[in-house]
Amino acid sequence: MRRALITAGLGLASVCGFLTISAAPASATTNPTSVTLPATTYNPAVGVPSLMTATIAPTGAGTTQITGTVTFFDNGTPITSTDPNNPGCVGITVSPTGTSPDAQAQCDITYPSTGSNSITAQYFGDSNWSGSMSPPAVENVLLPATVTASAPASATVNQSVQLSAHVSGSGSTPTGMVEFKNSSGTVLCTATLSSGSGHCNYAFTTGGTQTVSADYLGNSTYSDSTGSNSFGTATVDVQKPATTTAITNVSEVPIPAGQLPSGVTAYEMQFTATVTASGAGPNLAGSVAFSKSGQAISCSGNETLSGASPQSVTCTDTNPEDFGGPIVATYSGDPNWADSSSAPLSISSFTPDPTSIASVSSAPPSPIEGQSVILTAQVSAYVSPGETPVGLVTFTSGGAPLCFAAVNSSFIAICQTSAFPSGTSTFSATYADPSHAYGSSSSAPSSITVSPTLYGVVGMAATPDGGGYWIARSDGAVSAFGDAADYGSMFGQALNKPIVGIAATHDGGGYWLVASDGGIFSFGDATFYGSTGSITLNKPIVGMTATPDGKGYYFVASDGGVFTYGDAHFQGSMGASPLNQPVVGMATDGTTGGYWLVAADGGIFSFNAPFLGSTGGIRLNKPIVGMEAAPDGSGYRFVASDGGVFCYGLPFEGSTGSITLNQPVVGMAPDGMNGYWLVALDGGLFNYNAPFLGAATF
Repeated sequence: MRRALITAGLGLASVCGFLTISAAPASATTNPTSVTLPATTYNPAVGVPSLMTATIAPTGAGTTQITGTVTFFDNGTPITSTDPNNPGCVGITVSPTGTSPDAQAQCDITYPSTGSNSITAQYFGDSNWSGSMSPPAVENVLLPATVTASAPASATVNQSVQLSAHVSGSGSTPTGMVEFKNSSGTVLCTATLSSGSGHCNYAFTTGGTQTVSADYLGNSTYSDSTGSNSFGTATVDVQKPATTTAITNVSEVPIPAGQLPSGVTAYEMQFTATVTASGAGPNLAGSVAFSKSGQAISCSGNETLSGASPQSVTCTDTNPEDFGGPIVATYSGDPNWADSSSAPLSISSFTPDPTSIASVSSAPPSPIEGQSVILTAQVSAYVSPGETPVGLVTFTSGGAPLCFAAVNSSFIAICQTSAFPSGTSTFSATYADPSHAYGSSSSAPSSITVSPTLYGVVGMAATPDGGGYWIARSDGAVSAFGDAADYGSMFGQALNKPIVGIAATHDGGGYWLVASDGGIFSFGDATFYGSTGSITLNKPIVGMTATPDGKGYYFVASDGGVFTYGDAHFQGSMGASPLNQPVVGMATDGTTGGYWLVAADGGIFSFNAPFLGSTGGIRLNKPIVGMEAAPDGSGYRFVASDGGVFCYGLPFEGSTGSITLNQPVVGMAPDGMNGYWLVALDGGLFNYNAPFLGAATF
């Protein structure tokens, strides 16, 4: 138990003028004890609390924990407190030390004046232990000293700096020594005071913020820093001397043949970085790390530095396929020198690893026109261990793209197409890597023979960007061209009724096929919203169109009956009205949400959509077979079976009206701009201000 006290010559109780202190009566069976005070290790200072500890221990037998009280005396007088609520160092209850049965009592003594003080401690015993008195401990009380310290705010590693201290007090000018210590208590250097000040020099060997403590050792007048409770402190920001790092060489080297598959060549990059110290000093240590576009390069060499400045290391990039930039070399880990990084270095040229495509294959080997065909190409090249091949393979026939696919982990690309026409065609595969880590390559041409079909084309639909289109046949086969992907078809499956139309989703990620009984077949991201496949219709379905957002669709019967599903809204129909000619198609107005129906004579029926004109009063050479409209409803076109095109609100780009056709035109589709395509019954494709991307002729 600790108490802040001052010494005072006051009696606790007096009998006939003498001080008395009551002790616990000793039993005849109590064991003897001894009380010890620590040897004085420093001289306390006036007005600064000085902790005194008394230890009570047995001097003979006995293991029971010592209890009771202790009183401290100064020159024979009990040490009391001026605080009436504090009993001072009188009757302090002892506490166990942890080493049974020993006990301790503590008191903070604040001396009011200088001089010699003889401190004793008396233990008064308990029912098991006898009381005892300690030998005196002499405390030489001195004046307190105040210590301040100073040092440069910053320095560099191994730079000698001056550490300074000033010691002051209320008496004469302090003399003696000051020790400067670090935060671990290690003495850095010692200074002798002159006129109260002392200085010494020290060079810090490690960087960072260093805390310096000035410890005054005292003299005959002044207590030391511990007794005075005054240590001067200062901090020094120790910085490592600078270095510079630069990438001094970049070279491209072939990977040794023994590390590659037979017949394969590949390259790797080597980067050399040089680290230079800013001045004289210890040898360089640490290491250099290389990064590429912020990602660490797994170098194959040793990037550790050791030796006099400058030092160079070389990194061999073991992953050349993941080539990129910029390249940065970073030096770090040296206890004596500062970190540094090179300027980013962009590599302008690199030899891509060669590739080849030994062969391509198709399945089934003898398809029918319109049937989906799986195309496969195996790319050969060196791939670093732990890396994944990258790049795309595009399959083409007659210069027109069929389909494309990314290579998989085995460097194989697989995609499907239904764009082969009947007859014998050749196709090839071309590999390309957008990152340019691998070189491009192409396969030799392969041939495929496609049998003709007995089913005619019924319509077409285009991708939103006009970069591709699908052509649908009555047996449900779908041929994809350009950027239109083959999402599947009803080819080879039994249908209750033939397919009569196709409509694409708004994002080009799928399509619907509709049969003449209103049966709906969904592919890709096209969602099934319902059909009339189980309903007996008055007249067959002749066509369909999707809503602008692709979350619904309409289809129309030849009597003008309209059927709506999903978010398609019914705006009216011609189902109960007599018609001069049957309805053959429809289109939606993306602005109003309405739609148009077109009859075989070109008559237009508008439902919440503007009427812009028709051929209803014109004698046509051939009947109308289909129509398409601008997305915003600003115009529409329709086409006759001889390929004649009639435009209302949209520009005329051409037609086959004056050309003798092998087979009649059966539909049309817009290219997303001002152009359009026409498709014939035999899959013949006619393009007007729109790209030719292939035909499904048979």
